Amino acid sequence: MTGLRRWLARLLWAIAAWVDVPMPAADLAPLEQRALELARQAEAWQDVSDEYKRHRTYAKLAREFPALRRRQLSQAIEQAVEHL
Repeated sequence: MTGLRRWLARLLWAIAAWVDVPMPAADLAPLEQRALELARQAEAWQDVSDEYKRHRTYAKLAREFPALRRRQLSQAIEQAVEHL
């Protein structure tokens, strides 16, 4: 059973990599800048969890960039958090 799960996981990973179309770098610059700005603002919130901060940042980015994929928004947030 584990072999089948492993095989399915690899298959799904390969399909996801094949389907994912990278965006041009020029389109990602405003997203990354806005994610960094929102992450800095979220750092100032004292009485809330990191999960809540991330969720609020994600929600704001999703409203401002509705055409982008959720994966790209999440990656922009992760890069912004690492940059802090």
